[in-house]
Amino acid sequence: MLKKIKIGTMGMVIMVVLLITVATLNVGTVNANTTDKKTSDLKWVTKYVPGFGNVTAREDMFVGEGNNTKIVLNKDYQTNGAITPIFENVPQVDVVTVNTPYGNVTVTKDEYNRLGKDKIIADQKAFIEQRNELIKAGRLDTSLENLSESQFIAKTQAITQTVPQEQISPLSMSQNTMQTALVQTASDTFYWSRDDSRVQRYPWYYPTCIYGIAYPFASTPVPPNDGTVVYHETEIHLNNAGSSGETCEIIAQHSWDGRSVWPSMFINGQDQPMPEMTIKNVNGPIEYRFEYIPSNPDYSVHPTYRITLYNPANGDTRRKTFDVNYLSTRGTYIEFLDPDVEFLHKDPCEVCYSDSNFVQEGAYQGSTYCNPADAFYKLYQTSSTYAQVGFSWNYPGSGQILSIHESGNSIP
Repeated sequence: MLKKIKIGTMGMVIMVVLLITVATLNVGTVNANTTDKKTSDLKWVTKYVPGFGNVTAREDMFVGEGNNTKIVLNKDYQTNGAITPIFENVPQVDVVTVNTPYGNVTVTKDEYNRLGKDKIIADQKAFIEQRNELIKAGRLDTSLENLSESQFIAKTQAITQTVPQEQISPLSMSQNTMQTALVQTASDTFYWSRDDSRVQRYPWYYPTCIYGIAYPFASTPVPPNDGTVVYHETEIHLNNAGSSGETCEIIAQHSWDGRSVWPSMFINGQDQPMPEMTIKNVNGPIEYRFEYIPSNPDYSVHPTYRITLYNPANGDTRRKTFDVNYLSTRGTYIEFLDPDVEFLHKDPCEVCYSDSNFVQEGAYQGSTYCNPADAFYKLYQTSSTYAQVGFSWNYPGSGQILSIHESGNSIP
């Protein structure tokens, strides 16, 4: 995935022109064999990239032919990030799925070779045991996981409430501006609507781990032929986050081919592709965990970042570890969270609606547990016409933070 566009907080529509010949990102060598997603005149195409696999993006985001094919970026991508095309299998990664008594675990072949089957099984056993302890202690609320989609939406929206004004920093007033940008591509005009929030840690907290549940439940069919795509996210920014720092994103994606949950990780300012972590055809909640391990015994006591996705419906687990010992400076704790909605659409907005919910269930400082609602406070909230993030603090009364992410032409 490419880093998504970050629109500045201006009270007017911003023109973002894609530079076709100057600001480009070479994603590898592409042959001329192109397969359209549909047979009609659509803007989504799939190209096979040797060494990467199938890359799917809007047709107007590709420039050049053959070995010179590139993907277009917006002109200020180096500071604001790039508009995210949809990728499939980029790059191709050899993975191993280990069948354990506690569910299947998928890791890269490199990690399998490093750890071995017995260690992966032992780690999964420890993960499930810790999960059960969190549930028993009331630090992981799985009751909503057994509800139907309609029951879940009714229950969460009924209890969602605005964060009290006294909990919001005065900075929020200057940030409360429309987040919609006009995006001119080579062939058409789109709008990028974004509602961005920021949840900042209190200065006396230094969280090194956060876990929660993503619920990418409600969505009407997303138009398959006009470039519409939706990303509902919780961005986990470390203390050195920025153009060359570390950020993990947990993403619930709604697009024409269904709903999926996947993570993105930026280390030293570079995206770390991990297609093996994507859980597709999601029809229920997915649990996630991000943790910084300052001395990982499995990696010669090197510092590592570890991301885990867990599907409670079938026990499917995806796990990825990054060795960051090579970095002279690195993020060592979580500085802030950004629940947000990013929505690329035509205007007027098509008749489509999507809703995802993220619950920040718990956090750790090393081995010490802390409630997210105690460790973080609401810093600011932006607004947008077609994108919205709502909050419930101390949800459902025991320190969790619930964010409801909505996009489309029928948000309240």
